Amino acid sequence: MRCICYYCSGLSNKNKPLYKICRSLYELKNHCRDRHNGEIEKCIINYSLPDEYVEIEPQKKKLRYIMNLNDMLEIDKNDILTNQIAGGYRPQNYFNFDNLKIKIIGENILTLNETNRALISNILDEERPDFILLNECKIGKAKFNMSGYKLELSENEEVGIIYKDIYYLNKCFSDIEDEYNIIRMANTKGGNFIIYSTYLPPNNEHNYRLQELIDRLILLRRKYNNLTLVLFGDLNMSREEVKDKLSTEIEPLGFKIWYKNNKNEYTREQSVKGIIKKSYLDYMITFGIDNINFQILNKLVITDHKALSIEF
Repeated sequence: MRCICYYCSGLSNKNKPLYKICRSLYELKNHCRDRHNGEIEKCIINYSLPDEYVEIEPQKKKLRYIMNLNDMLEIDKNDILTNQIAGGYRPQNYFNFDNLKIKIIGENILTLNETNRALISNILDEERPDFILLNECKIGKAKFNMSGYKLELSENEEVGIIYKDIYYLNKCFSDIEDEYNIIRMANTKGGNFIIYSTYLPPNNEHNYRLQELIDRLILLRRKYNNLTLVLFGDLNMSREEVKDKLSTEIEPLGFKIWYKNNKNEYTREQSVKGIIKKSYLDYMITFGIDNINFQILNKLVITDHKALSIEF
């Protein structure tokens, strides 16, 4: 039996797959117990490796990227919907929609400066959303102090989540987070669901970061038998690009991408050399949720992006 430790495997700086191999389930359990509190639910058990692979010793590796098991092990997407590719326990992520109604707002706010914090405070008082998912926070040394709400930020404060303090956000996904991705398990009286804020900067790493987003969603889908997820992100992609590059990858797995098809609808309005340019760049993605009310709102703060809202 071959076992691959998820936590100690990954991609090298040269984009080569690196694997920590254990020769038995007993060896894997001992390895994981000693290095990351015995967690093995993401590890791969009794699965054949590609012809070319590199085995690593954990103390010698230094990884920059998240592990992309879908590519590295050439797993067919249809297998993601079964238990065949992973050993051990696949936890439940169950949400009872009869017990609670949720309102989530998402916006690229460009900065969470003093002015925007005051405007958000007004929105929280008036609208009482359960969550606000933020892109490009840049809060700096400013303090967040809004009665009844808390704020969590990614590293470098690029993305964040504002949430009612009656909820508890669990940091279950630190191994696949970075400065542009914050993922939390929200614990509510209706059950648990994943709340996710992401941002894809419009630079030369955009395609790479898009593929990372797809990989993260595939990993989350694989991990939970009953996945419930809400994601907001300024993806810096047109609707046509989203249909071609993202929908084809994740919608067959059950994810739903929310946007308006009307060509007159837009989420960003900016002035470029005196010319008003309108574009559609912001999206919501859900899994396991029906009967959603999706809307484009006026911008909440001083920004060139409109806000998105879903209620379920």
